[in-house]
Amino acid sequence: VPDMATARDETAAAVLDGKLWVTGGRGSRSHMVEVFDPASNTWDATKAAMTTARGSHALAVLDGELHAVGGYRYGYQTAVEKYDPRADSWSAVPGMAMPEGRTWNAAAVLMICLLMI
Repeated sequence: VPDMATARDETAAAVLDGKLWVTGGRGSRSHMVEVFDPASNTWDATKAAMTTARGSHALAVLDGELHAVGGYRYGYQTAVEKYDPRADSWSAVPGMAMPEGRTWNAAAVLMICLLMI
């Protein structure tokens, strides 16, 4: 696997449509999104950036969309946002916001529910 275009740590990753999506990170790169396509063995750094900067967050796929949850950026994040790959855009999901900020959390999908651990 080749290196990502931008090295960073405290990212989150999930698989959507057979590709590895890596989001966020620490510092000035915390909005970034990069996608690895194993078929072409290349990274794509042209996808829309997250609207909420975050690192140490969770990322999961629900209903064909990525969901970035929690994390840290100038404080613990409670916000949840989702990515629509057809529109290449992120939007807030206020109804899923967590009651308290979390970092280094994990997310999983069980049937039709996004679970935070």
